[in-house]
Amino acid sequence: MRSVLGIFEYADDTVQAITDLRHAGFEELVVFSPIPLHDVEHALEHGKPKRPNTFDAGIKALKSRDIHVLRFTLLGLFGGVSLAWLLTFGTFLAWPIQQGGMPIISLPPIGLITYELGTLGAALGTVFGFIWLSKLPTMKDEIYDISLGSDKFGIAVKHVDSETIEAVSGILKKCQAVSVEEKVGILR
Repeated sequence: MRSVLGIFEYADDTVQAITDLRHAGFEELVVFSPIPLHDVEHALEHGKPKRPNTFDAGIKALKSRDIHVLRFTLLGLFGGVSLAWLLTFGTFLAWPIQQGGMPIISLPPIGLITYELGTLGAALGTVFGFIWLSKLPTMKDEIYDISLGSDKFGIAVKHVDSETIEAVSGILKKCQAVSVEEKVGILR
Protein backbone atom coordinates (compact mmCIF):
# COMPACT_ATOMS: atom_id res chain seq x y z
CA MET A 1 0.00 0.00 0.00
CA ARG A 2 1.58 3.27 -1.13
CA SER A 3 1.29 6.49 0.81
CA VAL A 4 2.87 9.93 0.75
CA LEU A 5 4.17 11.40 4.01
CA GLY A 6 4.79 15.13 4.36
CA ILE A 7 6.57 16.54 7.41
CA PHE A 8 5.94 20.11 8.58
CA GLU A 9 7.54 22.37 11.17
CA TYR A 10 4.56 24.62 11.86
CA ALA A 11 0.95 23.87 12.74
CA ASP A 12 -0.39 26.60 10.41
CA ASP A 13 1.31 24.99 7.42
CA THR A 14 -0.15 21.63 8.45
CA VAL A 15 -3.69 23.03 8.65
CA GLN A 16 -3.27 24.74 5.26
CA ALA A 17 -2.03 21.49 3.71
CA ILE A 18 -5.01 19.57 5.12
CA THR A 19 -7.40 22.16 3.68
CA ASP A 20 -5.69 22.11 0.27
CA LEU A 21 -5.65 18.30 0.16
CA ARG A 22 -9.35 18.20 1.05
CA HIS A 23 -10.17 20.70 -1.70
CA ALA A 24 -8.14 18.62 -4.17
CA GLY A 25 -10.31 15.58 -3.33
CA PHE A 26 -8.03 13.52 -1.08
CA GLU A 27 -10.13 12.13 1.74
CA GLU A 28 -7.95 9.47 3.36
CA LEU A 29 -5.56 11.52 5.49
CA VAL A 30 -3.72 10.59 8.66
CA VAL A 31 -2.29 13.49 10.66
CA PHE A 32 0.55 13.12 13.16
CA SER A 33 0.90 15.84 15.77
CA PRO A 34 3.01 16.11 18.93
CA ILE A 35 0.25 18.15 20.62
CA PRO A 36 -3.55 18.20 20.30
CA LEU A 37 -4.72 21.01 18.00
CA HIS A 38 -8.31 22.08 17.51
CA ASP A 39 -7.49 23.68 14.17
CA VAL A 40 -6.30 20.33 12.81
CA GLU A 41 -9.43 18.58 14.06
CA HIS A 42 -11.58 21.30 12.54
CA ALA A 43 -9.79 21.01 9.17
CA LEU A 44 -10.13 17.22 9.20
CA GLU A 45 -13.85 17.41 9.92
CA HIS A 46 -14.47 19.75 6.93
CA GLY A 47 -15.43 22.61 9.23
CA LYS A 48 -18.33 20.82 10.90
CA PRO A 49 -19.76 22.82 13.77
CA LYS A 50 -18.76 21.67 17.21
CA ARG A 51 -21.25 19.81 19.34
CA PRO A 52 -23.06 21.97 21.84
CA ASN A 53 -21.79 21.54 25.37
CA THR A 54 -25.00 20.28 26.93
CA PHE A 55 -25.97 17.21 28.90
CA ASP A 56 -28.18 15.85 26.09
CA ALA A 57 -25.38 16.17 23.55
CA GLY A 58 -23.08 14.30 25.92
CA ILE A 59 -25.57 11.45 26.36
CA LYS A 60 -26.12 11.29 22.60
CA ALA A 61 -22.36 11.15 21.98
CA LEU A 62 -21.97 8.42 24.59
CA LYS A 63 -24.74 6.35 23.02
CA SER A 64 -23.28 6.72 19.53
CA ARG A 65 -19.79 5.60 20.60
CA ASP A 66 -18.78 2.02 20.07
CA ILE A 67 -16.83 1.00 23.16
CA HIS A 68 -14.72 -1.96 22.08
CA VAL A 69 -12.56 -2.51 25.17
CA LEU A 70 -15.70 -2.93 27.31
CA ARG A 71 -16.56 -6.03 25.30
CA PHE A 72 -13.23 -7.61 26.19
CA THR A 73 -13.71 -6.65 29.84
CA LEU A 74 -17.13 -8.30 29.99
CA LEU A 75 -15.83 -11.37 28.15
CA GLY A 76 -13.01 -11.66 30.70
CA LEU A 77 -15.48 -11.20 33.55
CA PHE A 78 -17.76 -13.97 32.30
CA GLY A 79 -14.75 -16.20 31.65
CA GLY A 80 -13.47 -15.65 35.20
CA VAL A 81 -16.88 -16.30 36.76
CA SER A 82 -17.30 -19.45 34.66
CA LEU A 83 -13.87 -20.70 35.67
CA ALA A 84 -14.63 -20.01 39.35
CA TRP A 85 -17.90 -21.93 39.22
CA LEU A 86 -16.27 -24.79 37.31
CA LEU A 87 -13.49 -25.05 39.88
CA THR A 88 -15.67 -24.76 42.98
CA PHE A 89 -18.59 -26.93 41.86
CA GLY A 90 -16.24 -29.42 40.25
CA THR A 91 -14.17 -29.71 43.42
CA PHE A 92 -17.25 -30.12 45.61
CA LEU A 93 -18.76 -32.72 43.32
CA ALA A 94 -15.53 -34.64 42.66
CA TRP A 95 -14.61 -34.96 46.36
CA PRO A 96 -17.78 -34.67 48.44
CA ILE A 97 -16.97 -34.41 52.15
CA GLN A 98 -19.89 -34.36 54.57
CA GLN A 99 -19.31 -31.96 57.47
CA GLY A 100 -21.84 -32.51 60.25
CA GLY A 101 -25.03 -32.00 58.25
CA MET A 102 -23.82 -28.88 56.41
CA PRO A 103 -24.49 -28.65 52.65
CA ILE A 104 -21.71 -29.88 50.36
CA ILE A 105 -22.06 -26.82 48.10
CA SER A 106 -21.96 -23.69 50.27
CA LEU A 107 -22.45 -20.21 48.83
CA PRO A 108 -20.04 -18.03 50.92
CA PRO A 109 -16.81 -19.68 49.69
CA ILE A 110 -18.18 -19.87 46.15
CA GLY A 111 -19.03 -16.15 46.27
CA LEU A 112 -15.51 -15.22 47.37
CA ILE A 113 -13.78 -17.27 44.69
CA THR A 114 -16.27 -16.07 42.05
CA TYR A 115 -15.59 -12.43 42.95
CA GLU A 116 -11.80 -12.86 42.88
CA LEU A 117 -11.61 -14.80 39.61
CA GLY A 118 -14.24 -12.56 38.00
CA THR A 119 -12.19 -9.46 38.85
CA LEU A 120 -8.99 -11.11 37.65
CA GLY A 121 -10.66 -12.19 34.41
CA ALA A 122 -12.06 -8.70 33.79
CA ALA A 123 -8.64 -7.10 34.37
CA LEU A 124 -6.87 -9.57 32.07
CA GLY A 125 -9.61 -9.17 29.45
CA THR A 126 -9.17 -5.38 29.55
CA VAL A 127 -5.40 -5.61 29.12
CA PHE A 128 -5.72 -8.17 26.33
CA GLY A 129 -8.43 -6.09 24.61
CA PHE A 130 -6.29 -2.96 24.74
CA ILE A 131 -3.30 -4.79 23.26
CA TRP A 132 -5.45 -6.45 20.58
CA LEU A 133 -7.24 -3.24 19.53
CA SER A 134 -3.99 -1.26 19.53
CA LYS A 135 -2.58 -3.83 17.08
CA LEU A 136 0.47 -4.34 19.26
CA PRO A 137 3.09 -5.51 18.52
CA THR A 138 3.34 -4.44 14.90
CA MET A 139 5.45 -6.82 12.87
CA LYS A 140 4.96 -5.04 9.54
CA ASP A 141 6.56 -1.94 8.08
CA GLU A 142 4.78 1.07 9.46
CA ILE A 143 4.76 4.53 7.94
CA TYR A 144 6.13 6.81 10.61
CA ASP A 145 9.00 9.20 11.21
CA ILE A 146 10.58 9.45 14.65
CA SER A 147 10.59 13.28 14.56
CA LEU A 148 6.76 13.34 14.44
CA GLY A 149 6.55 12.45 18.11
CA SER A 150 8.67 15.33 19.36
CA ASP A 151 8.51 18.57 17.39
CA LYS A 152 7.21 18.02 13.84
CA PHE A 153 3.78 17.64 12.28
CA GLY A 154 2.99 15.11 9.59
CA ILE A 155 0.31 14.37 7.03
CA ALA A 156 0.10 11.01 5.32
CA VAL A 157 -2.17 10.52 2.32
CA LYS A 158 -3.32 6.91 2.07
CA HIS A 159 -3.82 4.78 -1.04
CA VAL A 160 -2.01 6.97 -3.53
CA ASP A 161 -1.54 5.61 -7.04
CA SER A 162 1.33 6.51 -9.35
CA GLU A 163 -0.66 9.22 -11.18
CA THR A 164 -1.55 11.22 -8.09
CA ILE A 165 1.80 11.07 -6.29
CA GLU A 166 3.03 14.20 -8.07
CA ALA A 167 -0.17 16.11 -7.28
CA VAL A 168 0.00 15.23 -3.59
CA SER A 169 3.72 16.02 -3.42
CA GLY A 170 3.12 19.38 -5.13
CA ILE A 171 0.40 20.36 -2.65
CA LEU A 172 2.55 19.37 0.32
CA LYS A 173 5.62 21.23 -1.00
CA LYS A 174 3.50 24.31 -1.78
CA CYS A 175 2.44 24.34 1.88
CA GLN A 176 6.06 24.49 3.09
CA ALA A 177 6.66 20.80 3.85
CA VAL A 178 10.16 20.15 5.19
CA SER A 179 10.26 16.76 3.47
CA VAL A 180 7.91 14.73 1.29
CA GLU A 181 8.47 11.00 0.96
CA GLU A 182 6.71 8.17 -0.77
CA LYS A 183 6.36 5.23 1.62
CA VAL A 184 5.14 1.67 1.33
CA GLY A 185 3.69 -0.02 4.40
CA ILE A 186 0.92 0.01 6.95
CA LEU A 187 -0.72 3.30 7.86
CA ARG A 188 -3.20 3.33 10.72
